[in-house]
Amino acid sequence: MENNEAADNSSENRAENTGTEDSFGRPRIKKDISIIDGKGMQRRSMFKKRYCKFCKNEFNNINYKNIELLIKFTKSRGKIVPRRFTGNCAHHQRLVTNEIKRARYIALLPYICD
Repeated sequence: MENNEAADNSSENRAENTGTEDSFGRPRIKKDISIIDGKGMQRRSMFKKRYCKFCKNEFNNINYKNIELLIKFTKSRGKIVPRRFTGNCAHHQRLVTNEIKRARYIALLPYICD
């Protein structure tokens, strides 16, 4: 008899606490989505559309001798800046990369800056 009463009490307790506890007896935590940006939506970063400077004819002379131009397409450590940062089209990025490599070979540009 006592076991049946204990079973009845536990089932009553479960029925009462269904809103605040899960099946293991732990308290339920409501997840607040509004923490993401305060409005309940995820932020999307806006970025400026990049364009190829060579296709727009701002620079028409891609040459290994033109050091001022090639420095703009290298990082401070000497690495070549990728297409997604410069905005160059694939054709002009290949030309710039080859000219940077030529300038490095002749020692007009450094391979690595310390």
